[in-house]
Amino acid sequence: MLAGELTAVGGDHITAFGSYQRSLGDHVGGNQKPMPGGVKAFLPKTGLGIRLGNGLTRVMLAGPWRGMLTAGMQDKTNSVTLRNYANDAMLVDGER
Repeated sequence: MLAGELTAVGGDHITAFGSYQRSLGDHVGGNQKPMPGGVKAFLPKTGLGIRLGNGLTRVMLAGPWRGMLTAGMQDKTNSVTLRNYANDAMLVDGER
């Protein structure tokens, strides 16, 4: 996305970074909330903790509740609208 913004403005990094930040600002801000259970739940320090976490993850994602657990992730992924930079690239390359 940043490469596309740079291409769209002919390499002007100040303008490109500003546009990139505006495009992703709400998405990034909404996804910087702390994880449920905190960092310790996702970064265990012991072998047993790692094995338990891996097993729990397999069970959660294999069961009938998978859709419920992953639906929020898909909603967040779809919250970003990607721009088609193909026309901008052609203008820069002089092929248009």
